[in-house]
Parts: sequence; C-alpha cells; structure tokens
Amino acid sequence: MIEELQRLRSSKVITYFLAEGAAIGEDVVPWLYKHLLQIGHQDQIDLFLVSRGGATDVPWRIVTLIREFADRFCVLVPYHAASAATHICLGADEVVMTEVAQLGPVDPSRMHPLLPNDPFIPAGQDPKPLSISVQDLRQFIQFVARTDNAENMQVSDPTAIYTELMRHVHPLVIGAMEQTYTLAKQLTKSMLALHMDPVAEADKIEQLADRFADYYQSHSYPISRRELKDLGLNVLFAPDDLRDAMWGLYEHYTQRRMHIDAQAMSLGASGTTQTISADAASYVDSEVASAVGFRSTDKNGKVIGGMWIGWYP
Repeated sequence: MIEELQRLRSSKVITYFLAEGAAIGEDVVPWLYKHLLQIGHQDQIDLFLVSRGGATDVPWRIVTLIREFADRFCVLVPYHAASAATHICLGADEVVMTEVAQLGPVDPSRMHPLLPNDPFIPAGQDPKPLSISVQDLRQFIQFVARTDNAENMQVSDPTAIYTELMRHVHPLVIGAMEQTYTLAKQLTKSMLALHMDPVAEADKIEQLADRFADYYQSHSYPISRRELKDLGLNVLFAPDDLRDAMWGLYEHYTQRRMHIDAQAMSLGASGTTQTISADAASYVDSEVASAVGFRSTDKNGKVIGGMWIGWYP
C-alpha cells in the first residue's frame, strides 16, 4: 500500500499513524530519523499522518527533520490531523486531503501540577491535574471584561471574580497557559514561513496564525479541505485513485491490532514481578522499515509506560 502511494505521488512515503488516545511525542523523532537515514535524501517526501494531536513543541522537530532529507515536504491526510498534527500540516508545501479529512485549531490544552486534580479520574487510579484549554481561560477573562464594560451589565466588583479564579487556578498556571498559547501561535508562523515568503506574505502569515489560534471557538472544530483552500493554503483534493489508496491504508491501520504480554520485575526491594500488557499505539512505516510504539498497562488498565519495537534491514 505504501508503494502504491509512492507510485501515485512520485515520492517517498513515511507513515505516522496514532491510535485513539495516543499523542504525538518526542519519542517518535529517533524512529523517524532512522527511516530517513534508510531512505536518504529525496526530491519529495510525503508524510501519511493520522493523529488527534499531542505535544506542542514536537511538530517543529518533525517537520524540520524531514525537510533536512527532502527538497519538498508534503502531508497526506486521510481522516483527522488535529491540533499538533495540524501544525505539522501547516509546515508542509502541500496538504493532500480526502473528502472526510479535517484539520483543527491549534489552541493548546495543558496540564500543570498546580492545577486542581481531575475529579473524573476513576477510583483506584492515581490522581492527575485537570487539562485546561488555553482558550477556556482566555474566553473567561474576556467575558468578564466585556461584561464589566457592557451597558447595564457592569460587574459590581470584577476584582472579586479574579480573586475567586485565583483560588482555583494558580497565578503561575495562568502564566504558563499564556506562554503555551504564545508558543502555539509562534509555531504556526514559523511553520508557514517554511514555504511562504516571511516578508512579502507577512500579513497573510499573521492572519492565518490568528485564524488557527483564535478564530475557532472549539478546539475540536473540524476544518475541512474546502475551508483550508479558501484560506489560501496549498491543499490538494485527492483524486479518486489517490483517495482510495489513502483510505485503504487508513483502514489497514485501524483494523490492525498488535498486543503483547510480558513479565516485568520491579526494581524495589521486593523484586516482585508483574504481568504487563502492551497494545500498539502508533506506527511509523516506510518501504524500507517499520516501527511500532506500544503503550503498556497493568492489570487494572492503568498506563504505566511505553516502548518502541523496530524492524530495519
């Protein structure tokens, strides 16, 4: 299937498929690098990408790494490439999309140790902080400001509202959230500048950065290929044969199941062993190599770690 995509695209293809619940992380970078070393420098490399998102700072590493090995970098999106995956697409010379494909806003969500614990964590599992959308916080602050300035809707004491907010959200968290938002917007501009003129098209880059970071009122808003085309991005509507090949590979990954059980020994004084189950969470494949990222869980289904297994000639 990869070879068929390469034939249709006259390129070399690397896949990066993440299962539901898996997130883009820095651990994939060395494996992508191994693929690129095997493939060597090419006129064009296409990244077949399926992901709901992940770490904000990793897309820049992925895009700049692939560009070291290609004169032209493109992304093939059969279905969803949201959040951090959208950032990868914004760094591409061309984005190829099926009718059902969608990108998403890049306003990030963030966990912070000073945030309150998530009250919906199942009993018996370790507590973890809430994940808060940057836009949720910004929209709240803007709402208070609008209400305070609106006729007949003045807030009697806006200071009290902010004080109450600080009781639930530590001031350092607010600073960290704003930093994450600024990074996401900066990253959008940097990605676009890889294939747009940062001087001649500076206004357009700024407008697109505002659009992806601020315009959409939901982080899960689906941005269609037609909307992206109207925004001026270089989007190719996949012709039927290419669409069928992309969707066939997508279905292959969604139907593929890899599972392993292993005995692991604890490093504590007891030296006890426990059975660890691991399911495939991500795949990085090309015509020359394969790698599978496993997400390991204990007998209660709690995620306790991960590992990659690769096959290379």
